[in-house]
Amino acid sequence: RGDGLSPLACPEAELWFGSLQKSLLTVFLSVTGGLTWDQPLRCIAGMHKFYGAVFFVSVSLCLLALLNIINGFFVDFAIQAAKTDREYQVAEILEKKDKYTRELRRVFNFMDENASNDITLAEFLSCAEHPELQDYMASLGLNIEFGHEVFNLLDVDGDGKIHLEEFLLGLLRFRGPATALDVATLRFEVNQLR
Repeated sequence: RGDGLSPLACPEAELWFGSLQKSLLTVFLSVTGGLTWDQPLRCIAGMHKFYGAVFFVSVSLCLLALLNIINGFFVDFAIQAAKTDREYQVAEILEKKDKYTRELRRVFNFMDENASNDITLAEFLSCAEHPELQDYMASLGLNIEFGHEVFNLLDVDGDGKIHLEEFLLGLLRFRGPATALDVATLRFEVNQLR
């Protein structure tokens, strides 16, 4: 060959590094596990230490790049899954709120006996005594057994009638357990009365 390197130091040198294509195939097989890369490394390092170092660095960089690409796919998938999960949660909350509002509209229309688009105290108390309505409202997370008190809480403007908007907003607020914000608001209002 004229370069002073002895291909006889490793009989497989021609098989693994005989041409550019064979060298690239050897690196590819070493990276992908098709060939244990210590064998070609010993062979080429036996010819010259510098070639062994170049082969080692080449295979190491290829492995690191491959791992980086695979890691990138997993990270991207996790980010997309988290984003989709958040969007799904928001959509689910909005869907539940919409369904809840539709149910409350049906209840409002049932309680509005004279179809005047508002509920009087007499209408509210009359309907609040129905066990079916009490059970239905309880299934929505609302307790209307204390009719007079609930009516006063829902009648925000104090005109003696509950309008649809007051009914919806009031019952949406009353739904579920009290939050820390609700308790803090109540404390603030009590302190204002003192």
